[in-house]
Amino acid sequence: MALELIDNFDQIPLAEASVFTENWQKENVIKAFLFHKNDIECLSQQTDVVGVRFYIGIVANENSTDEPDMIVVGVDSKNRDIIYPPEEASTKTKTEDEVSGVYDFALPCPKLCDPKSCLFDSINCLSDSISTIASSFTTETMRTVQHSTEDECLIELGAITVEDAIERVSIWQCDMNKELVSVYFNIEDLDSIFEYFESANALRVYFGLENGVHRVILIGASNAVEAYYEDVETEYVYVNTVAPCTGNGELSCAVNRTLYRSCSQS
Repeated sequence: MALELIDNFDQIPLAEASVFTENWQKENVIKAFLFHKNDIECLSQQTDVVGVRFYIGIVANENSTDEPDMIVVGVDSKNRDIIYPPEEASTKTKTEDEVSGVYDFALPCPKLCDPKSCLFDSINCLSDSISTIASSFTTETMRTVQHSTEDECLIELGAITVEDAIERVSIWQCDMNKELVSVYFNIEDLDSIFEYFESANALRVYFGLENGVHRVILIGASNAVEAYYEDVETEYVYVNTVAPCTGNGELSCAVNRTLYRSCSQS
């Protein structure tokens, strides 16, 4: 069944979307990320927030492999990231979770994936096939967070400093020389997508490439029997019509450039 029409998104068949995600995954370790509906609603209630922007980052580990990370900030009506650097935060009378305005409650894949999804591995699109990755996937690699509830906002548990955020995005953008910087979503668009995927309490966002053009694919997700969120069953998914930010003047880029690094900066 086709999806409801939503501004800034087209609908495409799941199988077509799996080609885009496969193209992206050939060159990038991060496949997707997931965020919970309650956490987004919580962030949207903060002052001046009309949208959210997700930045790709890398957490550098001294004794293990570096890990992909997703950083989220609120965005105001002038397309500015709502971020408070330390020198500004100290002058504001804000609650603890709003001091920096930067969070990492979004869960990246390959840490938290649906290993049986078509978009995780295109071989899963074949009716009788499950990828070897899915067969060997264990819950030991999965990261979990305590999500906000309908009664309690818990995003402060995922608050990070501006300095940490800059360090993480710099590794991705500069050290790893990656072009894609961030992805922006209007709160109203997310509300509409959640309304369509009515059985979902989270959305999973997959990265894709179509003839070299960046695509962002959204699908509903819900708690599975196993210790991960599984993608909902659907023939169609949403794909962006607005270009995500690569720092080349796209409208989806933040007006203020705190988390966009020129890579000539130290």
